[in-house]
Amino acid sequence: TVLPLKYIWATRVVGIACALFAAVFTKIYRIVFSLFKKKLAKLPLAIKILSVFVIVCLIGFTSANFLGTGHHIVDMMLEGHGVWYMLMLYLCVRALMLIFANNAGVTGGLFVPSLAFGAIIGALCGKAMIALGVIPEQYYIVMVVTGMASFLSASSRTPLTAIAFSVEALSGLSNILPIAAGVTFAFLIIETLGIVGFTETVIEKKVEDTHEDKFAKVIDTHVVVQKGSFAVGKEIRDILWPPTCIVLSVKKSYTAQKHDMCLSEGDTLHIHYQTYDNRETTKLLEMLIGEQDFADPTTRIHGINEDDIIPEL
Repeated sequence: TVLPLKYIWATRVVGIACALFAAVFTKIYRIVFSLFKKKLAKLPLAIKILSVFVIVCLIGFTSANFLGTGHHIVDMMLEGHGVWYMLMLYLCVRALMLIFANNAGVTGGLFVPSLAFGAIIGALCGKAMIALGVIPEQYYIVMVVTGMASFLSASSRTPLTAIAFSVEALSGLSNILPIAAGVTFAFLIIETLGIVGFTETVIEKKVEDTHEDKFAKVIDTHVVVQKGSFAVGKEIRDILWPPTCIVLSVKKSYTAQKHDMCLSEGDTLHIHYQTYDNRETTKLLEMLIGEQDFADPTTRIHGINEDDIIPEL
C-alpha cells in the first residue's frame, strides 16, 4: 500500500529510532571489544568459542527466535507476528549475542542480522503508532521495510544502497519517497553524532586485532606498466589489485592510443593504498605490473589526516 505524504513523518520516526539504536549498538560493541582486549586477551580462542557456544545453546533452548541469521525474524515482522515485549526481548538479546560472538572471534554475519534489527525496530514503531491511532494498519509493512533500510543506512552508512534495497524489497518505486525520508534521517543523525558505522567498526577492530603491534602505512606513489607484465592489454577493472589499492589516474604512454582503455607498456599509474606489510604489497604489485624501482615511498602512521600525505617524487 502506498503511504500518503501526510504520514511521511512516521517513516522519519522509524529512521530516528534506527539511528539511535545503531549508535548505542556501536558504543556497546566498542566497550565489549576493549573488555575482551584488556581483560580476556590471554584467554585461549578455543575457550572463548566454547563459552559463546554454550551461552547460545542455553539461550536457544528458550526460543528458536534467538538463533539463526534473523531471516525468519524478518518474515515474522512482515507477517505482523509477535507481541511488543517479546520483540524488544528478541532485539536486545540478539544484539548482545552478536556483539559478544563477534568479539570472541565467532563471526555470524552482519548484513542479515542488521536487517533483522531494523525489521524489529520498524515493527515496534509501526505497532506503537497503529495502537495510538496515528496511522492506519495497512501501512505497517512500509514501517517494517523502512526500519530495515534505515538501520542498514545507519549501521553501514550506505543510504543509497539502503534505498535500492527497499525498492527491491517492495518490488517497486511506489514508496521510495517516504522510505528515503527515514533512511536520510537515520544517516544524518549518525553523521551528526560522528559515530563510525557498525560495519566499519567491526572491520576496523578485526584489522587491529589481526595486525596487532604493527603500524599501518599509507603509500601514495607512481608505478610504470612493464613490458610483458600481466596488466598489459587489460583494463583496470579487470585486475584484482592488492587490498585497499586504488588507481587514482593513468598517464598513457606515447606509443599507446589515448582512447584505449586497456593498459599498455609504459603507462604510468598513480596508486594509493594502505598496508601493514609494504614488502608483501610491493611483491603483489610487481606480479601484476612488472618489476619496479621503488624508492622510499611516502608513509604515515594510521590516524593522521589524509591531507598530510605527500606524494612520492
